[in-house]
Amino acid sequence: MAADTVPLGPYTYEPLDPGSVIRLLRLRKEGDQIRYDLCTCSLLDPPQYAALSYTWGAPTPTFAHTLNGNKRITVRENLHKFLEHYREEGYLWIDQICIDQSNVSERNHQVSLMKEIYCKASFVNVWLQNEYRNPKFMLNPSSGEQAVGEEIVKIFRDKYWTRLWITQEFLLAERLQIMFQGDAIPWEELCTEVRAYNDISSRVAFFVFSSRSPAPFTLKTCIGLFSGAGCQDPRDKVYGLMGVVVEDERLSIDYSKSKHEVFADVVAAFWSAYAKEIAQSTGKLSKSRFAALRANYTQTLHMLREEMDFYKNEGEALQGLIDEIWSLYNLGESFQEREESSSLLTAVGYEPGQQQDLDSDARSQDVATSSARWWYESTGQRRYFECS
Repeated sequence: MAADTVPLGPYTYEPLDPGSVIRLLRLRKEGDQIRYDLCTCSLLDPPQYAALSYTWGAPTPTFAHTLNGNKRITVRENLHKFLEHYREEGYLWIDQICIDQSNVSERNHQVSLMKEIYCKASFVNVWLQNEYRNPKFMLNPSSGEQAVGEEIVKIFRDKYWTRLWITQEFLLAERLQIMFQGDAIPWEELCTEVRAYNDISSRVAFFVFSSRSPAPFTLKTCIGLFSGAGCQDPRDKVYGLMGVVVEDERLSIDYSKSKHEVFADVVAAFWSAYAKEIAQSTGKLSKSRFAALRANYTQTLHMLREEMDFYKNEGEALQGLIDEIWSLYNLGESFQEREESSSLLTAVGYEPGQQQDLDSDARSQDVATSSARWWYESTGQRRYFECS
């Protein structure tokens, strides 16, 4: 998709039919150039396609490319580099191009389909941002153990491995290949080399040794394991993991919600899972086991609270709300008593309050408007936690 200097009109996305319809980027050779066309298909019966796993990178600079022969689309620098190097014919799914990012409703639905998109891809291309040696160098016995080891360590220090979205892209892929400036190496072959080295992060090690085929995670486990990874939108600390969460704990994706509302949804979902886990336990839980279980949930929520980067006074109020909610549960002797406790929490929310101009002192303290507050509802009453 070579950059085109001829002025072209911007590409306009047509609305997608609801259901399982996605867009794919079709690549065809025309002489020494590649032609790119955006087409639609159903995930129920798609053509063979590859999906791309990569980092978006900084919003600027952007690069204009020709699409469908007579339209212009702009992409960020890292994707531009990939498109300049990738010369294979066929179909590709790339979120930056195949989703109308300006359409919140479409974005909600397409992100909810990403589990299926990555599961059904013939393979997933992992594109690293920095330049590395040709992968054949690492598989060549004559390259030398020390040189290969140094190159592997460089590869796994790439910013790509700090990115949250790779979690589901990696774990859902049927086949993976790591791309280096136009060449590629199957993930399994690279893993064979990686297992000999210890100087890689624990996050990378998880992917290397997990075999990429775990059972779906509970929401709590998934957030505990992966929400510390990087993403530009704090809501993606949650939404970016839904593809690997068990179905009955998966949250509906809605980018019209604020990060506060998304966090409130997580609190409510955690409570439901917590109450269910206790209610279904056989016999009476010991006080120590009950306390440990409660601490597991609350500590994971407090970790997510820190990761989502709320204002200081919002976070302090939220800490109080979390701790108080988890004190509601009565560890009764009977199943009925536990069932009654499980229904105590009926709603969780956040009120931003009236927007106001903060003076310089308030801004320097990183605080929300003084009228903002968190709340939860129990037995028909709301309990408020002011962000004062």
